[in-house]
Amino acid sequence: SSGINAEYGRWHENTADSVAAQSSWDNHKKRNDSIITDLFHGQYRSRLECPDCQKVSKIFDPFMYMSVSLPRKEEKIRDIDIIWLHPDKKRTRYKIITPREGQVIDLLYAMEKASGLSADRMMLCELSQSIIESTISTTHKLRDIREGRYSLCVFEREPQLPVIKVYNAYKGYTSYLKYFGNPLVVQVPKEDMSYKDFVIMLYLRMSRYVQLTEEQLQSEDTLPFKIKSVNQFGVEQSHDLCNEEENLNITMANGKQVAYIAIVWDLDAKDEYFNIDLCNAMDYDDSYRTTKARKNEVDLADCIEMYCRQENTKRGQYVVLSELQRLQAS
Repeated sequence: SSGINAEYGRWHENTADSVAAQSSWDNHKKRNDSIITDLFHGQYRSRLECPDCQKVSKIFDPFMYMSVSLPRKEEKIRDIDIIWLHPDKKRTRYKIITPREGQVIDLLYAMEKASGLSADRMMLCELSQSIIESTISTTHKLRDIREGRYSLCVFEREPQLPVIKVYNAYKGYTSYLKYFGNPLVVQVPKEDMSYKDFVIMLYLRMSRYVQLTEEQLQSEDTLPFKIKSVNQFGVEQSHDLCNEEENLNITMANGKQVAYIAIVWDLDAKDEYFNIDLCNAMDYDDSYRTTKARKNEVDLADCIEMYCRQENTKRGQYVVLSELQRLQAS
């Protein structure tokens, strides 16, 4: 009837906090009445509600100090590259600040502000050296991006056209393709594009670091490379990109569009016509040198708020707070 369990110091929910707190403090002062108690001791309130029967109890405990967690930093600095559509522009590296818990679209907007490239013209990918490991959707959560394992790269593209990912490769002295240089993306502007026009389009994209003559571009026989359809793992597929009418054929037998192609160079031709140093040359935006982590100021009120945050538990789980463990054990 008094609203208290004397053995464990639990108070019923209908007992006023002011009454329960004062009574608990008076009991504490009976055993700890000193100038130290007056200056350095405090009191906190814990509330426990049973998820099955909704019975509520509360307890007021004294403390001399509390161990509180520091709020997690809400921002993250990321290095991101852009590979541009214009062949004369080098791959450019940016350093941007993004929210830690946002979505990829937040990252793209930050890149738009830093680079001037519209977010709807960006395709964000994870790169592993010369291979595109994955394309990341705009709704992907930033915390799920695989840190350290892959580098992040934005490819400029036209919003409405399908994308074909392009790798440079050579066979060397084995039958396996070895990839090198920066990957590219190309987009076919029309369905009846000739294979020759497609080859010229590819060459123009690489013209900063690949030098061929007009005679070499005239036919497939005079090219120093072959263009092959490959899968996402870089393995060759049995699909001819040039049909009988000498038009580009990017529709496979299963009805799907070719998503990856490899420009396969003869080893000697690669060394003669492909300048790997120019291909890998990179520009660094001013943000790469000037962007620094913002000072992470910690507010004591935020720490206390985290400490007092409600914890929900399911049946069979243990409550972390020590005073709740004691109540649960009772």
